[in-house]
Amino acid sequence: MSNMTISAKPNPLTLPPSALAEYQEWLTAIKQRVALMRLRVALAANSTLIWLYYELGAQIVDRETQAQRGSGFIDAFSKDLRQTFPDIGGFSPKNLRYCRAFFRFYCAPVIWQQAVAKLAEMPWICVEGCYCAAIKTISKLSSPCAI
Repeated sequence: MSNMTISAKPNPLTLPPSALAEYQEWLTAIKQRVALMRLRVALAANSTLIWLYYELGAQIVDRETQAQRGSGFIDAFSKDLRQTFPDIGGFSPKNLRYCRAFFRFYCAPVIWQQAVAKLAEMPWICVEGCYCAAIKTISKLSSPCAI
């Protein structure tokens, strides 16, 4: 076997320097566009997944009103979902309880309207951490849903 040196692949694009610079700018713009679209797809997927979790929480809350306490409804529901969708994670009993809590927390926009109204009544003194008063007021509110 002879000593062969592996040479770098030659650039198949041979352009004059000015055209090459234009090509590089165009390529950079295309790369940025592809990266932006990939980010948008990821954000859309996350948004859809969040909506699914919210809907699951709503369905669980609705069904639990019909199920007897201690019936193991969430455990059974989890088992059924995991058998139906074995390649998808997120259907453990613990996660389904998180979905329920997520729905209960965000289900009543009226509560948030009340919080904003209370904030409008508060005097604002801006010091370091100026939103502490607002956070304390919101944290005094009870759970948004009494479901």
